[in-house]
Parts: sequence; C-alpha cells; structure tokens
Amino acid sequence: MEVIEEFVQHYIKEYDFYEMASKLVAQQLETSLHEAGIRAIVTYRAKNPNRLRTKLYQRNEKRDEKYSSLEDIYKDICDLSGVRVALYFPKDRDKVKDIIEEKFNLIENPKEFPDKEKGPDYSKRFSGYWARHFRIRLKENSLLETQSRYTKSKTEIQVASVLMHAWSEVEHDLVYKCDNCG
Repeated sequence: MEVIEEFVQHYIKEYDFYEMASKLVAQQLETSLHEAGIRAIVTYRAKNPNRLRTKLYQRNEKRDEKYSSLEDIYKDICDLSGVRVALYFPKDRDKVKDIIEEKFNLIENPKEFPDKEKGPDYSKRFSGYWARHFRIRLKENSLLETQSRYTKSKTEIQVASVLMHAWSEVEHDLVYKCDNCG
C-alpha cells in the first residue's frame, strides 16, 4: 500500500531522531533508577524499518478503516521509540511506575499485561508474561534547549522482570520471525 511505503520512507529519514529520543529517555530513566537503588537493565532502540513495514501491513489488514494518511499511522503506532526496563526484582515495579510518572509526561494510562479483561490466549506457548507498558513524552525542563524537539516524540517504556523480557524476545522471534518453524 502506497501510504505505508511513504510512511516507512519518511521514518527512515527520521530514524536518528527516534534513536536519540529513546536514548534520552533511557538515560534519564537509568539515572533515576540508580538513584533509587533499583537494579535493572535499561535498553533502548528506534524501531527497525523492516519490522515497522511488516507491522504496518499486518495491522492495516486487521483494521476496519485502512490507513489513508501518514497521520493515521502516526496515531496508531506508539513504539517508534522504545525503552525496556528489565527488573532484577519484580517487587520494584511500582517504584518504577512512580519514577516514570514523575520524570515523564504520560500520554495515556499504562497498559497492563496480561490484560485481566481478556481471557487467556491458549495459542501462546507461554502465557505467564506480565509487563506494564507506558507511553510517554520527555518533559521540556528535563532537556537542554538544543534537545527540546525530542519532546514531540512518543516513547513506549516496557517494564517487566529480566526473565519476562528474555521470554518476550524468544517469543517475538518464534511468532514473528519464524514463518516456517514448528
């Protein structure tokens, strides 16, 4: 679809912007976690353009109203910039939530996994995954003046245990990358 290809080409030109936005979020978060004595592994990334293209085609197929503009896609995709917080101690989860709510502008309420309103997904190989996903923007007062443009970027922060993050990587590879497996 033409709008998806246009979006991906536009994204490729902005890739460095999203990479830097995610790096700034990760740096601020890592500093705050360290100051709070919370042990975690913090990683960041801008979404891989090829994975983005695949995701957009898959999502567009499932949508009632197909993507018709770049704005439609920007509204739908929240993880062009992403940060993961892998906690050594899951009990620190609420402390991390408090830090995120203090340090960043929340765009919406966090999403909890598993979603307690939905029934179990028996097609998954492992259904014990839990995480909390936040969609945030950087606060302008947390940046240098030359970095203020990064407040426009939405970043998704995923918080889970080290074990859950490892499993999500394995499951992602099994489900999304392994078309001929099994």
